[in-house]
Order: sequence, then C-alpha cells, then structure tokens
Amino acid sequence: MSKGSEVLPLRATQTVGWADSAPAGASLDKVFIGPDPDGLGGIQVAVASVTSPPTIQLRQKLHALRKGNRAITLIVAATDGTSIWLHDPDASAAWEPMPVDRARRQLQSVLDEPDSTAASNHLAALRRQVEAGGVGWTNNGLFAKYHLEHNVPGRLDWATKSEQAKVLRDLRGQRLIEALGFRATSGPGGSLLLTAAQSDSDAPQAVAVLLDESEHFDAKSPRYQLTPIAFALAVAQRRELQWVIGLRKDHIRLYPGKDGIGVGQKGQVETYFEIDLTAIDDAQIPKSTFVTAEVRLSYRICVVGMPPIVSNASMCPSRNASWPCVEYTR
Repeated sequence: MSKGSEVLPLRATQTVGWADSAPAGASLDKVFIGPDPDGLGGIQVAVASVTSPPTIQLRQKLHALRKGNRAITLIVAATDGTSIWLHDPDASAAWEPMPVDRARRQLQSVLDEPDSTAASNHLAALRRQVEAGGVGWTNNGLFAKYHLEHNVPGRLDWATKSEQAKVLRDLRGQRLIEALGFRATSGPGGSLLLTAAQSDSDAPQAVAVLLDESEHFDAKSPRYQLTPIAFALAVAQRRELQWVIGLRKDHIRLYPGKDGIGVGQKGQVETYFEIDLTAIDDAQIPKSTFVTAEVRLSYRICVVGMPPIVSNASMCPSRNASWPCVEYTR
C-alpha cells in the first residue's frame, strides 16, 4: 500500500505523523496542519491510505480517531493511490471521489489560508460547490443554470475553447485578467479599470478588485471600510460600468455592475458567478456537462460591457474569447 502522503504531497506550517491505531482497511500516514496565528488551532488534513474505496463508516472512524475531543477543524483524506475520498466535520457534504491532482490543489489551497477562520470559510465554500452539484463553479443567481449546464457545453467550439482555456487555470490576479484579453489601468482605491485589449475604444468596460489573503469578498475590509465588492460596485455605479470582477487567490467572481441583472432576483452583492480554479482538472474536459469551468470563465467574462438582457447575440470583445456568444439571463 502506497503511503498517502506520497500520493498526496502537501505543504503545511507543521507536519506530524499520525500515530493512532488504524481501523481495518486503512493505514495512517501524516497530518498536515495549517497556520494558527491566533492560537485557535490550525486546520488539519489527516491523510490515510486504503486498500479499496472507503465506506462512509470507515471515513467517519478515521475522522473520529484523529479528532477525539479536540476542538479542531479536520479533514480526512483517504486514498487508494488513484483517487481521494474526503471527510470533513459536516457529514451532510456528499464528497465524491476526486482525482488526486484536483484534491491536492484544493487541499493545498485550504492549508495556504492565513488562519483557521479563513481555512474554515474556504472549506465551507468547497462544500457548497459539492452540495450545489457544481465542480469548480458556483452560479448564485446571475445566469440560468440550465443554460450553463446544457446549452453552453453544446457549442460547436466548446472543445477548442476548452483547450485554449487550460492555460488560465494556473494564472492568478492581474495576469489572469490580462490573459482573458483585457488591458488594466489603475482605478480608485487600488481597483483596476478594464478595457478589452483589441477594442478601438479606451473607455473602461468593467472594474476589478484584487483581494489579498486577509480579505474576503463578503467581509468588511480595513482597506475600503466596507466589503471589497461593495466598494467595486460603487465604482461601477459612478462610472456606469456593466460588470465587476473580484479576485481572491484561486477564486474569481463576476458581478453585475447594475441592479436588476440576473435570474435570481437577488441584490447585486448576492448575484455572482464564481470560478474555483483549484477544482479544475483536465479529465473534466471531454466527459462532463460541467466541462472546464475555466472556459466558462473566459466565456462569462467575455460579455464584459455587453448588457446581456439587451441582446441575446453579441460579439465578445475579449481577445481570448472572441467568438459570438449567446446569453440567456431570463
């Protein structure tokens, strides 16, 4: 049986051996512990090897074995060498087996959070993806779900655009924005004003905010004295921009810059489309109706500056997504 930490190499603030007595069918390996600047106990990822796909009962035993009576946030990752099965404190989260590479990216992203609160919030976001049935993306009332799941992947150029979009997965921050086909100039409060790179006009079409690891989309930021997204929406309103883009580490969100856009009848700060770049793996491309959320990212961002309710067919201004796109928001 291969050691789980060899299959799932992770980096952590602290790494310790898992020295309990293993239940039948499992071999205990290592525990990776995240940052704990506040003394609350860093998030832990406990890795075990299994001889066959683990039952929920075995995963529960492993979780209880490591946690004991300690007040910690713990994820158990069990692997047979080819797949990973997760178990976290919320037993209602129906974690499906996932490819090793995707599990490594997602768990590493959780361990890289600056403290246990941020790590727990990140884990909760991953859980919401699973419970919503999406892999790598969350649509919170911005677009029609059926359109995202069925119409968009049925496009004739979907496979080609999926291949082109692979390079976006490893880009972050302003590099990702530029790779999507935009020029960025400095805006108010450290924001970025975005213009399509191949546009003849210098007029900005969207505003982006780049969050640091201590900031969150929906939490008040000392830098802005309100949430980063609320700040960006205020900029969009003053400058009459159609879209707001928020980026934090591996996550990118698209918000409407004007009220009343979207199918969910929610407020602007609650209406968004989010991509988790750590959740994307190459195996999704030919097999799933959710194929490559990164091409959805390119596809969705391509409508920057195009009011989607005005016209169902429009030419995308973005260099890397320059094909006719069809929007169905209502």
